[in-house]
Amino acid sequence: MHDRTIVSACVLELLNSSRDVHEYPCDTALSPTYEYPCDIALSPTYKYPCDIALSPTYKYPCDIALSPTYEYPCDIALSPTYEYPCDIAPSPTYEYPCDIALSPTYEYPCDTALSLTYEYPCDTALSLPTSTRVT
Repeated sequence: MHDRTIVSACVLELLNSSRDVHEYPCDTALSPTYEYPCDIALSPTYKYPCDIALSPTYKYPCDIALSPTYEYPCDIALSPTYEYPCDIAPSPTYEYPCDIALSPTYEYPCDTALSLTYEYPCDTALSLPTSTRVT
């Protein structure tokens, strides 16, 4: 996971710049394809590191679908499939960095429900804890 210095650098860049297009680590523009760490679409203004709107496909660190407003680093809505670092189930509201739907309790950074397979950094619910999992 990326440390907070990247967050700070990007926030400072966004705060200190009046341009619609920002340099790394947050490029924003009216195009659906951007480089790490922000894929931004269809609006010149987004929050760090990825507020993404009106397109279902984005690169790391946030795949965001079908809603124009998301919080850091991944609020994901209305689609069951996302890439690292968040697999998110069908619900529009999640807390940092990954609260997963259809169960009220998860631990940091990601316990994910209703599937046995997730990528780092998400632990999987409905499966034995790592310490007791049979290998």
